Amino acid sequence: MTAAADGIAIIGMACRFPGARDVDEFWELIRDGRSGIARFGYEPPGPAAELYVPASGVVADIDAFDSAFFGIPPRQADVMDPQQRLLLECCHEALESGGRDTSAAGDVVGLFAGAARSDYAKLLEGRPDIVAAVGERAVSIATDKDHLTTSVAYRLDLRGPAVTVQSTCSTSLVAVHMACQSLILGECDLAVAGGVSLRVPQEVGYTAQDGVTSADGVCRPFDAAAGGSIPSGGVGVVVLRPLAAALADGDPVRAVLIGTAINNSGAGRVGYTAPSVDGQTTVIGEALDVADVDVESIAYVEGHGTATPLGDPIEVAALTQAFGRRTRRTRFCALGSVKANIGHADCAAGIAGLIKAVLVVERGVIPPHPTFTEPNPAIDLEGSPFYVNTEPCKWPTTAAPRRAGVSSFGIGGTNSHVILEEAPEAAPAAEAAEWQILPVSARTEAARERMLTDLRALLDRPGVDLADASYTLRVGRRTFASRAVLLARAGGSGAALRGARDREEICGTTADVQPPVAFLLAGAGVQREGHSRELYRWEPRYREVVDECCELLSERTGAGLRDILVRDTGSEPGPAILDPRLAVPAAFITELATASLWTSWGVAPEALLGYSTGEYVAACLAGVLTPSTALELLAARGELLTALPPGGMLSVALSQSEAAAWTTSSTVVAAINAPSSVVLSGPSSEIEHINAKLDEAGIPARPVHVPHAYHSPAVDPVLPEFRALVATAAFSSPRMPYVSSVTGTWATADLVTDPEYWVRHMREPVRFADGLSCLLQDAERIVLQPGFGQDLATLARMSPASVTGGPIISAKPSPADGPPGLRALFGAAAHLWVRGARLDWAAFGGQSARRRVAVPTHPFERTRHWLGDPPEARGESTGPSLFESLNAQLDEMGRQLTTISGRF
Repeated sequence: MTAAADGIAIIGMACRFPGARDVDEFWELIRDGRSGIARFGYEPPGPAAELYVPASGVVADIDAFDSAFFGIPPRQADVMDPQQRLLLECCHEALESGGRDTSAAGDVVGLFAGAARSDYAKLLEGRPDIVAAVGERAVSIATDKDHLTTSVAYRLDLRGPAVTVQSTCSTSLVAVHMACQSLILGECDLAVAGGVSLRVPQEVGYTAQDGVTSADGVCRPFDAAAGGSIPSGGVGVVVLRPLAAALADGDPVRAVLIGTAINNSGAGRVGYTAPSVDGQTTVIGEALDVADVDVESIAYVEGHGTATPLGDPIEVAALTQAFGRRTRRTRFCALGSVKANIGHADCAAGIAGLIKAVLVVERGVIPPHPTFTEPNPAIDLEGSPFYVNTEPCKWPTTAAPRRAGVSSFGIGGTNSHVILEEAPEAAPAAEAAEWQILPVSARTEAARERMLTDLRALLDRPGVDLADASYTLRVGRRTFASRAVLLARAGGSGAALRGARDREEICGTTADVQPPVAFLLAGAGVQREGHSRELYRWEPRYREVVDECCELLSERTGAGLRDILVRDTGSEPGPAILDPRLAVPAAFITELATASLWTSWGVAPEALLGYSTGEYVAACLAGVLTPSTALELLAARGELLTALPPGGMLSVALSQSEAAAWTTSSTVVAAINAPSSVVLSGPSSEIEHINAKLDEAGIPARPVHVPHAYHSPAVDPVLPEFRALVATAAFSSPRMPYVSSVTGTWATADLVTDPEYWVRHMREPVRFADGLSCLLQDAERIVLQPGFGQDLATLARMSPASVTGGPIISAKPSPADGPPGLRALFGAAAHLWVRGARLDWAAFGGQSARRRVAVPTHPFERTRHWLGDPPEARGESTGPSLFESLNAQLDEMGRQLTTISGRF
């Protein structure tokens, strides 16, 4: 009887109904006014043939189930009632359609649902071998309604209330009401509600009974020719959440429940199975009271509408009384019943009506009533607020939100009614970066490829917000072993893709074990003006580190360094930063900011190797130095290097021993990068001369763009001053393993806490090749160059140890992408993830608020699970149906028709 002040949002839906395998097909069926009822050729022999109607609602593939996806052994899946199986699949699909990964979000999720009797269980009566093999207790759990919701909660790890609701035809709408109450009371954060009903066998007709089941296989609610409904089935569920929470999280709100009510008609009826005007009027009025809206703003009511000569007049009379107490206006509200399309889905009838109503208010189209010609003479539509439309029509234009009501009434008198309205208008999408990362994972490669195909098709549609799609896939999907990442760039609208070159796909399958990750940290020489522009703009953690470091350097560089790093250089990379006073601290800042960004993305390194000044970043990450101390030392180092005479460095494709022939007293080997790659450093004139001679000898060589001869005798004059400064610095023992670039071995506390070590670090050659040999010894370790560029990763791949080592990954920008940025880092993240590394996907995308949108859900790879051949193959029946059980009191109800109708 109560409702949340701002309503309960419907954020996800899933269904299977006759003629519709999903929500989209269900809408198409309703919108087009088509019938999902199937007809069969079989007719029983004998006198029963006269009353036999070879038609019913058939739900496709109830014998198929993806048991492996849910970890259910095949034999156990064979025994499971298809009602349990389809409800399980729909609950999972509905949660995914709502963008909710409940395992990651920590949401307490409730489940309220009901099912029809288990016809499938009767198949076990003649199979004592299966019962003996599986066990009576297991059979009971797999087929009894008592275990319907708890078995789903177990499979999906739902930890809120799991309640099986049973009130015959009104079951699923009563479940929705109970789910709303549970949310309002705070028992759960989200709730899944719905119902399922499957006849076994499905492909058999029924015996027509006057007024209860249709004699011609057509269901005509509210029509003069109405002669009853058609046995049918289906499954449907909705995912519910308090509206305020849903809006705050950017959930895809499809509609809002603003009033729900349930009651029972008690004894004031002609019989137990008879409907009651008073009971129905009361429950509709209670829902209207809770919604507290102008009744004239409700332009559509999805009725119970069973097409019985007695039930339809009673229902319209109850609606008329409930509405008439609030308005005298007539014929402003369309009246429909989905039973005209799919028959009577029993315990799933109410949820079928609710899903239809959600789609109606969402799309703003009132679908046609496909079987209506003229009203039942016992129904006064002309004097009521209602009309029945036989053609689709647009929703009337009003200032109020689109609103609808839904009724569902059960045999036994439990009535339910809900009022819903369209979702509030979404806030404008926040600005987003061009490049987006869209992760996809599935249980198998085949399922992954199908998801990728569906995702490509989605992104080709106009109006798709790439950033929202990325957000939904990152935070709203469970992670499986078969993985892929689609990198995509939005066009000028921020949505449509420009072309094939704006996409890249990275695929892989990973083991369950999460591999360790090591960082390769670059030194000075790769940084350019505008280098940090994109990351600084879009990634808060990166911006925070850059700002903090530049603030620490403000007395030395002012705002100049930050301006250089983040300035807009257009579509091309800016010039290299060569002045050591800027280049040395810039290298530290960009590497530390990038490493910190990766850590915020959930990639925490367990080992480190820095190249030259990159070791200062490693030392900070390992806790040896604080960033402020490191910056103080590096800023001083840069200033001291500026005083050196002009010099140069040359990368040469020689081994260390071969390079010795090219050295002099002033030109030395400054770095050993790989077995056949060293760097020579010395005076400019000597470096130029050596380069020319190497060219004559056909030995590959490439100048390094630096203004001085680092790691050479040229730095000797400034070492005393640097030594004095280092002696005042504070060092701590490393809290994380990292490799020394001076010794090429694992750093020890004694080594890196000695100030003299950092003097050696400035002068002695960089032993990067030896360091790589240490780092690559662990074959399980992924080696990542987290910053921009790929030089260190390339050197790592040249190391002999890489043959037995783990993957080596770098943030490699495309030449067409301009300055390096998110595209490069996203590519590296994709390669990490498909190889099994853990990423905190929720941390991607910066701080901009995003919305969860419809993206492909995990496809089920169903296989047949059935106890022997389906009985319908033999034309067998399973006994009296729910509709046939009405016959006992039909005559008595008919005799009372005139008396009851006279009350209206």
